[in-house]
Amino acid sequence: MKRFLAALLLLIAPALVVADAGASFDPKEKISVDLKDASIADVVTTLGALAGLPVYIDPDVSGKMTIQTEDVPFEFVLKLISGQTGIWVRIENGKLVASRSKDSLFAALTVPERFHDAPRIPVSEVRGAASSLPPFYLRTRWNGIESCARLEFPEGERPTISVPLTEDASAPVLYVTQFDVDPVSRTRFIALDGAMSGVLSIGGRQVATRERQDASGSLSVLATEKPQEPCRARSAREEPPQRDVQLAFVARETGPEGPGELVMAPSLSVRAGATLKARAGRRDDATGQQRELVLAAYVSRDATWVTAVLTATAIWIDPRDGSEYYFTQPSSVVGGEPRPIGPQSVIATIPAGVATPRAIELTLLAREAKPEGVEKAVSAAVTARP
Repeated sequence: MKRFLAALLLLIAPALVVADAGASFDPKEKISVDLKDASIADVVTTLGALAGLPVYIDPDVSGKMTIQTEDVPFEFVLKLISGQTGIWVRIENGKLVASRSKDSLFAALTVPERFHDAPRIPVSEVRGAASSLPPFYLRTRWNGIESCARLEFPEGERPTISVPLTEDASAPVLYVTQFDVDPVSRTRFIALDGAMSGVLSIGGRQVATRERQDASGSLSVLATEKPQEPCRARSAREEPPQRDVQLAFVARETGPEGPGELVMAPSLSVRAGATLKARAGRRDDATGQQRELVLAAYVSRDATWVTAVLTATAIWIDPRDGSEYYFTQPSSVVGGEPRPIGPQSVIATIPAGVATPRAIELTLLAREAKPEGVEKAVSAAVTARP
């Protein structure tokens, strides 16, 4: 049985970090929680991320709590929080909800008219949309030798597949990592490492390509969900190198007047060649709307570069049918380049839109390589596999 460990360390802005997350969620799954003097909103956000569920926290939910449990069902933890705080915490219509009463939810959370036709999916479909993608196909041409791989990324498994460029044992290897999925557009974000460094986004009938030419020869890559034949199925997972890198990110609202409010500041150790996710829940004071920021990233196997997608999310009611919908705004990585880990640099931006009233800019601050065995520092919850 899988086991989750949640631990919350409060920073300037509350954030949640999940390393190599993605395991299937069952409300009876046993978890251990150790949260001390944490805001109730942070506790609920942490649990929502562990479960892979959208989170709604009613505007009048406030207060702090301490909770320590070991190997108890997720649903029992929800009941424990409700009993301790008087806040009703439950799974409702595909999301994790915290409120003081049933009647207080969504009183004014109707989608603004200018966003009536913005892409969205029903809240109840969020989890399924991200976990039911078709395989995708990777065609490579290395020094004139062509090959094709059929790749699948089942939920709960390591997200990297190694793809040799030829059948020769000495051939270069391309490491392909799916580090995020946008459930609304069903777009997957792919990092390429090893024989080629790059980042791609693909979905539907899209085709993404990259080329590289150096002293070792030429390599071109084509990725698509459109079936290709003949293609060999590849599913062997690749273990990341045994090396940790300390990373710090800062996300701020921005505009013509310059940098604004700090909205996320995760700092963590991540293994080279691995993925990470960080989340920050916040409420928009102007509307009372509960929003979330999700940072998904991949760190290269040699610990020299990182690629990231920052996504703003929001839940709105469409007044035309009275249903709840999930909206996302991911930063773009189409044809993008990885960013070196080192000097401070902006690595993702989101314009103002349906999921964020103000533009947001994500900056990578620093780098510090750490040897194996050094204790990891994360800004909130970490998924642990036995």
